[in-house]
Amino acid sequence: MYKQIERGAQIPMLKDIVSVIAFTGLDKKSIVIDSGAGSGGMSLFLAHYAKQVTTYDIDKEAVELVKKNAKMLGLKNVKVKEGDIYRGITEKNADVFTLDVPNPWNALGTVDKALKVGGFLVVYVPQLTQSKDFVTAVNNHPNFIAFRTMENLERSWELDGRKCRPNSRMQHTGFMTYVRKIK
Repeated sequence: MYKQIERGAQIPMLKDIVSVIAFTGLDKKSIVIDSGAGSGGMSLFLAHYAKQVTTYDIDKEAVELVKKNAKMLGLKNVKVKEGDIYRGITEKNADVFTLDVPNPWNALGTVDKALKVGGFLVVYVPQLTQSKDFVTAVNNHPNFIAFRTMENLERSWELDGRKCRPNSRMQHTGFMTYVRKIK
């Protein structure tokens, strides 16, 4: 599935997407909202495990690409919308909300209205300074608690005869911050 989608924007790697499922407990009863849809890598993968996924992007071309990819994959539980997550959305009572946007701290008001108490917000950004700014904003918001910021490093190994050593290059894709809505 993941390798079949047509790509425009870069998509999160599988190791990052799977950690969303692992740390949020996402399952077939889960309602997911995603923003920064890009090519649909996150939203379409999560749709295989969730009841419903609604994904947003401000770029009309990205919206059309995600719709095309969802159709190609035969996914009926994905709604793709053009919209600005910073200005608000109509969805409510989501279990999981994922953000892959440049200024996720500016979307906390939107997330607060859309995410149910006990729900998870997962933010995916390329720079640690963005994660720091986001966690600072979360720490100043009374309804959220940030409980984990991490990066998923991947290092492959060279195994040849008796030679067993790590390859010298590790693969980093982004920083993920996990937040819980507490009230």
